Amino acid sequence: MSDQHNKSSSSDEWQKLDMRYDEFDVLVNDIDEHELELIGRTNEVPNLINGHILVRNSRFMVPMVCQLAGKPNKPSVNVWFLLDTGSPFTCLTMKSMKAILGANKDIHEDDRFNIAIQDQSSNILCQVSKAHFKEVNILGADTLSDLELWTRGHWKDKKFQLYKQ
Repeated sequence: MSDQHNKSSSSDEWQKLDMRYDEFDVLVNDIDEHELELIGRTNEVPNLINGHILVRNSRFMVPMVCQLAGKPNKPSVNVWFLLDTGSPFTCLTMKSMKAILGANKDIHEDDRFNIAIQDQSSNILCQVSKAHFKEVNILGADTLSDLELWTRGHWKDKKFQLYKQ
């Protein structure tokens, strides 16, 4: 075994695994804006913290209330998210961003906005969805961590819950 394998890695080396948003991509080819609208109509958003597991691809979909962070008088919007614990980022489609920020807001693909998700006091940095997932809202591990949420699945019922740790 080489000396390289025998050395213990320092905690600094883990930082090399951090990824910038411009390097991040995920392919989601079975969900688009139309599918998000259909999920909302079908489920009538019964509870803003319960999600549904879509059978076809075992996608964890959850509706969350979103609002411009620090602006409790601004409108709140119900947004369907794909729960992606493999994503270090939370992303909103251009359509969702405009619903939250205002239809006339000038939004660019590389913009980021602070959004309150599910809790008016939260402040989550949200990217604009891009490339292969430009029509999908992604609830990433950053939001789960910030809101101290985790999942509890009920496979038989095709449902899951986000709960506060």
